[in-house]
Amino acid sequence: MIPAFNEEQTVMGVILGIKKEVDWDILVVDDNSIDATVDEAHSAGAMTISLPTRTGAWRAIQTGIRYAKSEKYNIVVTMDADGQHSAKSLKDLVKPILANQYDTAIGVCTNRANYTRKLTWKVFRKISGLSLEDITSGYRAYGASSINILLSPEATMLTFQDLGVLMLLSNERQKIVETEVVMFERNFGISKIYSSWIAIWVYLTQTLLLCIAKISMPWYRNSE
Repeated sequence: MIPAFNEEQTVMGVILGIKKEVDWDILVVDDNSIDATVDEAHSAGAMTISLPTRTGAWRAIQTGIRYAKSEKYNIVVTMDADGQHSAKSLKDLVKPILANQYDTAIGVCTNRANYTRKLTWKVFRKISGLSLEDITSGYRAYGASSINILLSPEATMLTFQDLGVLMLLSNERQKIVETEVVMFERNFGISKIYSSWIAIWVYLTQTLLLCIAKISMPWYRNSE
């Protein structure tokens, strides 16, 4: 499942890359793009859902997860539409879930992060209590129990897919594993989160407040 906003230059290549590796259903959730993202996705053979207004990546992902739940899929894999996630890692990513060993698998590639991002991850790991290495990776596989949790009202209140989702899953006793995957540099465009200093500040502030709020809640401390 691929959330996409104005990714007409890359989304077809992502879909065709997936088709070379696995015979899986592919869904693109278009977050009200103003370019030819939907047309490119259709041409590549993917199913699409087009949102009437822009909702942000996480709510686009939730839309896809909700569709998967309604169609009785047992696993949802999320990938970025910009071509950074290699489809060659798909089978390795879902193995722990298919083996009933874990509920969620996170595709990690720590070498992709510069010093500043690694330092930020370290701070967020410290205050959130999570031990996961790559807390921002959007390359993930969710099993059936995690899918149910990610459709809960608590999950709907989140803004981003990364740390808040991981804390929610951890609090619900989901077993999470990190799997080494291949990632590439973005060829076109820029990250939506890191598109400007204002966007970065909003992201960091929201994530920091979420971590502090979670840790300060008695039910969260007791669960740990």
